[in-house]
Amino acid sequence: MSSYNLKRLLQPKSIALFGGLWVENVATQIKSSSFNGDVWPINPRRKFIAGFKCFKDISELPGVPDAAFIGANRNKTLEILEKLDSIGCGGATCFAAGFSEVDNYGKELQKKLSKVSRDMPFLGPNCYGFLNYLDHVYMWPDQHGGKELKKGVAIIAQSSNIAINLTMNTRSTPIAYILTTGNQEKIDVSDLGLAMINDKRVTAIGMYIEGFKDIKKFEKMAFSALRSNIPIVVLKSGKTDLSKKQSFFHTASITGNTDISSAFLKRLGIVEVDDLELFLETLKVLNGHILTHGPKCKEFESKFGVFHNNSSAVTLSNCTNAMFLSLKSMGVGKGDEVIVPSHTYIASATCISMVGATPIFVEIEEEYYTI
Repeated sequence: MSSYNLKRLLQPKSIALFGGLWVENVATQIKSSSFNGDVWPINPRRKFIAGFKCFKDISELPGVPDAAFIGANRNKTLEILEKLDSIGCGGATCFAAGFSEVDNYGKELQKKLSKVSRDMPFLGPNCYGFLNYLDHVYMWPDQHGGKELKKGVAIIAQSSNIAINLTMNTRSTPIAYILTTGNQEKIDVSDLGLAMINDKRVTAIGMYIEGFKDIKKFEKMAFSALRSNIPIVVLKSGKTDLSKKQSFFHTASITGNTDISSAFLKRLGIVEVDDLELFLETLKVLNGHILTHGPKCKEFESKFGVFHNNSSAVTLSNCTNAMFLSLKSMGVGKGDEVIVPSHTYIASATCISMVGATPIFVEIEEEYYTI
């Protein structure tokens, strides 16, 4: 399981920013939020960045930052990480590209990032950082379409470009976190997944995965999610030869065999989907938990099960969730066809698509509702 405590990094009270143009973008995003902590840009050639007073060097900071965004080149990133670790920073985002995804020199340089940062966690390199809409923390150097809320789903993505697009969704999916991993040198998808499981405000987790870094750690994270009743939805790239090449050159990820990875995810109780639209719709359905846990619900389940001569019953928030869970429990999935009346509520067909099956619409007798 993850050995990193990511609370200071993901829910910081103080933020340090290293760099120029890209850091100005981050500072602007922070300023547009309701973040009320300290923001300390470090730039020896500027007095202010986005209205925040600049410091010439890390040694001039008035305190130890909980989180840092490093918007410098790959060689400078190494130097800054080492300094941040030496003062006890809680974690960092390494924005720069040019590491293991490009050449052997970059690969060796990436390994050094872990060495100089010692026990300090960091995202990346080659990633945009994160958006925490719950605590108003926008460690993000670009536009985004999310809004502040009190609970919702967390999305973890290896691709920052995909992450940006997901924030712009118009499907009313309540996004609490957007977290990007890039090359996953220190913090990987599993580490972030565990951090989200431990945040009681997160209702479900979505993952856009290009490749698995540590299978055993991912497995432990998934079982932890099951125990905590936090559903996980995965959209995995690399299902075609072209997308496999794109994933490797993007974040140096080895995508692996599609059938094997799908079987692995299914064994862990993870919902796998094939496109971004279905990814967001599934998260929207799973938001707020499929299963309910109140004492009245448990009492009803027990009595309802006895009434029908069954050992148990399950209460669900709505019919959409009921149909989705029924299809999953019956093992309906890819390659299956499910008959649906043509005159029906859209959720009847949506649930079928969510499990990977194909809805087959048929005409019915209007008087008797039969095929």
